[in-house]
Amino acid sequence: MFALKKIMVLLGLLTLIGCEPTLDKESSFEEVISVLSENFERNQTNFSKIVNFYKENGSLSLEEELLCPYQETDTKERLLENIDNKEYLKIKPICDLHAVTKTYNTIIWDNKVILSSYQNRTDGYINVFSYYYTPQVGSDMKECPDYGVKQREEKGSCLIPLTDKWFIEYRYLPVPKSNP
Repeated sequence: MFALKKIMVLLGLLTLIGCEPTLDKESSFEEVISVLSENFERNQTNFSKIVNFYKENGSLSLEEELLCPYQETDTKERLLENIDNKEYLKIKPICDLHAVTKTYNTIIWDNKVILSSYQNRTDGYINVFSYYYTPQVGSDMKECPDYGVKQREEKGSCLIPLTDKWFIEYRYLPVPKSNP
């Protein structure tokens, strides 16, 4: 009984220090949705901070986006030489939030914010998953059907609700067949 308690405590500690589920190129649709949903639940406050930052400051320039931690180190170092410290300090908080929420490549329009998160290739498709924020859900936005990817159209997108304003956006398009 004592050994079981020790194991449970150890598992709890590992969870607290960041041993969380990860995705790879073989992850299934269901696994991706599960991991992204858990990430959103853990970081909901940080996602709200990202939206507020972009509402107040607008989009980052390409150079600023490249400074965020998900980019290549050599590119980041080269750009740091060409940007003054004041500019970098302005964007560092948003870069840190992107790192924590595991997002990148922000798209903003009409009060909507899309934060790219994960993509892979499976079953002849390119699958792109993003976090999608909208203050008002439009009739042109469709939810993903319960059957998931089993009977999808040739290409398209759909939404998986997280809250009343947050969704996981799933975009898919066929990979062109190559001739040997």
